[in-house]
Amino acid sequence: MDNSTSEFKIGLTQEAVTHLDHTRKWAMFFSVLAFIGLGILIIAGIVMVFSMSMLSSAEAMGPVSGIVIAIVFIIIAVIYFFPFLYLYRFSVHTKSSLAQSDAKDLTFALKNLNSHFTFFGVLTLIVLGIYALVLVGWLLMLLLS
Repeated sequence: MDNSTSEFKIGLTQEAVTHLDHTRKWAMFFSVLAFIGLGILIIAGIVMVFSMSMLSSAEAMGPVSGIVIAIVFIIIAVIYFFPFLYLYRFSVHTKSSLAQSDAKDLTFALKNLNSHFTFFGVLTLIVLGIYALVLVGWLLMLLLS
């Protein structure tokens, strides 16, 4: 069966529609909360640049330290923006789909939910890989010293 051209008919019960509606509300809550958090993270990065440049102890480290921290904060915010954009799109298109009984909207919504979880799955694997490399490096340092 070719998934791109064929349709799989499935009827949604009222209970399933209710669960989808509750899920999309929580998805909206978490995505908006994440967008606010990411905005705060970016503002914190910008504030860090100015506050590090004003502190006398930061003068020994140089003005680059505040900029580096700000860049790290902004990179983290950009990385985390996309999965929460996918979650937001899931919520918006699920709401539209349920209101209009539109299968295309629901398909797009579920595609975005899949992208959200795929992103976090890949990110988790990357972080676990980094942890493993750090652990191996640490163990090698202990053995060689």
